[in-house]
Amino acid sequence: MKIKSLLIACILFLSAFFSSNLSVLNGAKEQITYAAEDETVTVGQMADFLVTKKEHYPFSDQFIERYQQTSGGYLDNAKKAGIPVDRQLHSPNQKWHFFDSWYYPSLEDGSLSRDDDAKKRIYTNLLCPELLLWIYEAVGVEPIKVKNAMKAAEAGKTSGAAVTTIAKNMRACVSWEDILKAFKVKVPVEAVYLDKTAVEIEVGETILITAAVSPSNATDSAVWSVTEGEEIICLTQKANQVLASGLKEGVAKIKVTYGENVSAECAVNVLGGGEVIDPVLSTYNYDIVYDLGTRKTAKLIETAEEVFAVFDFLGEGSGAINSVGDIAYIYG
Repeated sequence: MKIKSLLIACILFLSAFFSSNLSVLNGAKEQITYAAEDETVTVGQMADFLVTKKEHYPFSDQFIERYQQTSGGYLDNAKKAGIPVDRQLHSPNQKWHFFDSWYYPSLEDGSLSRDDDAKKRIYTNLLCPELLLWIYEAVGVEPIKVKNAMKAAEAGKTSGAAVTTIAKNMRACVSWEDILKAFKVKVPVEAVYLDKTAVEIEVGETILITAAVSPSNATDSAVWSVTEGEEIICLTQKANQVLASGLKEGVAKIKVTYGENVSAECAVNVLGGGEVIDPVLSTYNYDIVYDLGTRKTAKLIETAEEVFAVFDFLGEGSGAINSVGDIAYIYG
């Protein structure tokens, strides 16, 4: 069987598998849940999250190129600090705007506290369109909603609307609930449980293993790995679940890790002497190259044609990509 054919078959199987509702197997604990939507997020928590994010994102940079204000506010602060004001360079960047022009000075003069409600002080009170777009993107709001907010801001700028009106229209596109869904207050995993710690399968057979964590609202992500016998099994993971497929006879060990130190293992005994067709698929490192060309910031890919145009997958002309069914907004 050719690699391409097997790859297509695997994709179809996994797509059908993961599109169905997976129930937690007996013995597994409650799945991860995040902070309730009405839980208060403080300014300090939001700032600690944003400080780890990038300086530039596509929508905010695109907006700056056309609509950055020419004076006042953070631009005056940038000039005083010797930072160039340049639309094409997207300078000053909006991370600097948030922290150095607003957050740190406001903490210093006492007009802001880390314990203040982020919904009121950040989401509602901040009005600069380019800053709001950066916050939406840095937090991780769905790109289509950020794009709609940018369009609302552009319409407001074009019509000469007041900045308060523009911010209000942007909030109609990106709600506080959208912010909370994307922003997760970090809660470390303290313990992890596997519904299977030892299992037997046959060559070519696939089994589902589920991890559950304590506390149930922990936000660390699962990292699955094969610690022994990489040639014996291959893994396909989705969050706190993994599919383990037998490639050849032998014993392998699967490990799930949360954070730096919390982990659990499962031993998999694969029975049978034959090997599955094209086992190289399970260990091949697919090199995907995205060339930004002369752009200073990432390009937002929205169409199947753009996917084929910018990606070199497994080498030019390999034919590994036959079609694009759906796109989850690629930024590069």
